[in-house]
Amino acid sequence: MRWVGASVLFASALLFASNKTVEPGRAENDAVNIEATAHTDPAEFPQLVGAEIGSYFTVVQVTVTPRKGKLKIDRDDFLLRTYRDGERSNPLAVSEIAGKADIIVHQEHVGPSEATGSTGPVWMAGPMMGGGAGAAHPNVMTATVAKDDSDGDSKTSKGKKTKESPLAIALKKSMLPDGETDHPVSGVLIFNLEKQKLKDLELDYNTPDGMLKVRFK
Repeated sequence: MRWVGASVLFASALLFASNKTVEPGRAENDAVNIEATAHTDPAEFPQLVGAEIGSYFTVVQVTVTPRKGKLKIDRDDFLLRTYRDGERSNPLAVSEIAGKADIIVHQEHVGPSEATGSTGPVWMAGPMMGGGAGAAHPNVMTATVAKDDSDGDSKTSKGKKTKESPLAIALKKSMLPDGETDHPVSGVLIFNLEKQKLKDLELDYNTPDGMLKVRFK
């Protein structure tokens, strides 16, 4: 019975720890009020972002409230720094987190191979290099690679659109939006800092009325 009681207490302690709330940091000036909560536990990231992003980041939930008329919000105005080692990071763009290469593969029979002497298919990424007689490869599997960007669907070299990844879509929905606003807006900022302690972190926000600094506990 004593062992059962101790187990219940231990489980309750774990549950309490997992549900522990993190107090947001706040700062304001005449132009804007900012409230921010930093998250360093990778287990919390999927709930914050709406998708799995890995463990190499610090995610900050931000609410920005204009105090006099319209305010232009630009994610590049934010900077997260750590006093542990002086490392700092601007918010990452969608393409830096969910960058992908969509590969469209097709088969071309283009002649004898000088490189391998093989008559089987050869896998290659990107356009064929070289050309002319004797420079081709037999049954070459060529691939057109299209890089993702943060502004829309990817495109192949032939201009065909490819679908965005679910991660890119989730990131665009969850990130703090850029643009002008006269009302409060909220979203996440994702920084390339990992394994940080909250007490070491500071979020800097460059506003029209000067720099705001938010510390965390």
